[in-house]
Amino acid sequence: MSTSRFCEYRVVPGIDRESVLLPYLVTLGRQLAQERKIPLLLGVGDWYVRLISQNKAQLSPWFTVPYIDFPLLDRITQKDEFYHICERLNIPYPRTWEVDCSDPDATVDARSFTYPLIAKPSNSALYHYVQFEGQEKVFTIETPEKLTWLVETLKRSSYDKALLIQEYIPGDDARLRSITCFCDAEGNVSVSCMGKVVLQDHDPTAIGNPVCIIDDYDQEVLDQAARFLNEVGYEGYANFDAKFDERDGTYKFFEINTRPGRNTYYVTLAGENFVKPIVEHYVLGHDAEPTLANHRFAYRVIPTMVIRRYADPSSWQQVRQRLHDHRDGCPLFYRKDTLAHNFWSLLTYLHQIIKFHRYVGSRPRQ
Repeated sequence: MSTSRFCEYRVVPGIDRESVLLPYLVTLGRQLAQERKIPLLLGVGDWYVRLISQNKAQLSPWFTVPYIDFPLLDRITQKDEFYHICERLNIPYPRTWEVDCSDPDATVDARSFTYPLIAKPSNSALYHYVQFEGQEKVFTIETPEKLTWLVETLKRSSYDKALLIQEYIPGDDARLRSITCFCDAEGNVSVSCMGKVVLQDHDPTAIGNPVCIIDDYDQEVLDQAARFLNEVGYEGYANFDAKFDERDGTYKFFEINTRPGRNTYYVTLAGENFVKPIVEHYVLGHDAEPTLANHRFAYRVIPTMVIRRYADPSSWQQVRQRLHDHRDGCPLFYRKDTLAHNFWSLLTYLHQIIKFHRYVGSRPRQ
């Protein structure tokens, strides 16, 4: 039983498998329809969103499904295709090489690169189902031997898409940016927001998930994101990850996430309730006026002492000012929820102290 007054959870073994997820959702959808409710189906991981989009026709009679059709989702979430589109639209991205992991004869001249490098699967949803010792969400490669090991390991696994090898963009977490947009049915951006990542999670299985974000604004970057979305005819929420490259003064785009992420609450802190566009567009059929969410804010799911200890001094001062002005928010806590629920939220919150002590500072991240 959930400890929350507002959320009900159900544990379904194997729910990340299509054979389990779809029958369960259809049954749930019928139940909710009998209760005369309007269910909105949202996935919390790339693999769920992929399955929901792929089976949109089967789920739409029972749920409002706020995701693009599968052919487009499948195309733009392949990171190699994402970079091809960026190239065509003159959107900066890191220099990238591809290795086809479905080809048993694929090789890589590991000693031809300059290290460190970043390596990551082009399809993170399919990579979710792969397991091997030493697995990480994104790999920092510091030696030719590790790159060779990774390529050979993936070739032996069930992962049959490309492995992307990228130049390492120097700089700490504060060089990272999160760009979130909501598009109407014509691919025009109606809500846009940009945040500076003060700190990201450094657990190898969660690297890239921001745990502290503050407001930031760069019109050129927002225009680049809007140009991409308009070009492909996107609809709904999209999130881009980018990083500032001091070597040439540009923001390099890494990928697109075809869903609101776990940290999208920062859009609410910036002045636009992030749930509102979903409900108005998909449930009520209203088109919103273009909105730039750019209020000052500090989003965080970590204690202040972690930010003070691990953030760069300039970013810490920015966060500190927003804390002083009460312009911060943490979605883990809600005073109207139960004491038990807030207690477990507090344990999760404090656990970040241990995680940062364990992982931060061992090697460069991107």
